Amino acid sequence: MYMEICIYTIKNQYNPTLNFKSNNEDWNVLGFDEGGQDKRDYIRKWHEENYLPYQSIYEKEGRMSEYQLRNLLAQFVREPTALNNEKLAKISLYNLETLGNTNSARGAMVKGYELEKLVMLKDAGIRRIVSLMQCSELEKACKELGLEYLYFDINSKDPCMEDVQTIEQKSRLFWKSIANIKDNDELERRVNSDIGSWRQKADESIEKLIEFVQFMKKDNVYIGCACGTYRTDFAVMLNKLFSPSADYPCKMSDYLSNAEAIKNLFKNLTETHKLKMGWSKSFEKQFYANNFAF
Repeated sequence: MYMEICIYTIKNQYNPTLNFKSNNEDWNVLGFDEGGQDKRDYIRKWHEENYLPYQSIYEKEGRMSEYQLRNLLAQFVREPTALNNEKLAKISLYNLETLGNTNSARGAMVKGYELEKLVMLKDAGIRRIVSLMQCSELEKACKELGLEYLYFDINSKDPCMEDVQTIEQKSRLFWKSIANIKDNDELERRVNSDIGSWRQKADESIEKLIEFVQFMKKDNVYIGCACGTYRTDFAVMLNKLFSPSADYPCKMSDYLSNAEAIKNLFKNLTETHKLKMGWSKSFEKQFYANNFAF
């Protein structure tokens, strides 16, 4: 606030057209500047008129004690709370189960006509919802209940799951054999354009994955799709593989059936992508050893 007052006052009261002149005695003054005595008097007058009237306000505030500071920070940081499994079990959602070693759960997503189940999820300790199917009514209801909401729609056929060499081969085959482009320069231009377009889409889907991983790290999440099975299996597996903090068992069959897509996704990650998900060098080494050993 003080800074805003100063900036406002300077903009409105300081006159840049004032012409301050120095005199021969100014070199004796500590902190001498070419503006001279007139300039120093002007600054002193501005200080007395615009700062001193507010000085008492800032002198009374003082520094907060460590205890006060901890209490203030506690208002903005929510520690994960344990789920109430007894209340969770009473919610009639297909395939509902907890993610082991976390305070999160998975299953069928709440439909638009059964929004009262969101209240039950919240009462059981859920604070965040990840929906794998888009539903504006669900999103609105979550916000009204104070639940964080994320729509996540990545799948094994997303651009980030493809290999750049395959994209190039398909593009070259189309422009050369099907579109019958004979000029090599024109052919390369079109192939590079296709690769550039693919990279942009791949980065967009990777950013969705990063957002999802960061969201899941907060814990107390309920994640689901229409039935809480296949799409949810895939999303849960992605979080398990790409989040260093994910600590729960994952179905190996789901991984094996998507192994090639997972490898391509890993190859398409940049160092920046990895840092955003909280990767360390040791985690990357472990990831490579676990997923590229066969």
